Amino acid sequence: MVSNEETSKDAYNRGVAAGNIEQRLMQMDKHFTAINGSQEDTAQELKLIRLQLQRLADAFEASGRTEIAKASALKTEREDKANELKDALARSVQTWSPLNKIGAIIALCVGIITIISFIIVVSSK
Repeated sequence: MVSNEETSKDAYNRGVAAGNIEQRLMQMDKHFTAINGSQEDTAQELKLIRLQLQRLADAFEASGRTEIAKASALKTEREDKANELKDALARSVQTWSPLNKIGAIIALCVGIITIISFIIVVSSK
């Protein structure tokens, strides 16, 4: 017949087994707590990385807009200088009007007459 009574040795063995199980469970709880803390740290780091990446993207975008504005200003400046040079060239190549031609011919004739008169006066002395 099987006895339902527990011997002191059986009780001791059962207590040791329960203690071992309890010890293992406590170690697993500590391990899970460490893992959870590690995951929280990782999540925090990921948030920081995301913010830094967003700042970097914003800075890159702002830099691109600045460079576009600079390039546009330089293009406008070069076009203005090119137009000024074209205008200066056009003014320098202008043809003489008939009035300017007549004035130049009269000035040339007066100059020649003055030189001839001077030569005559100097040679007659």
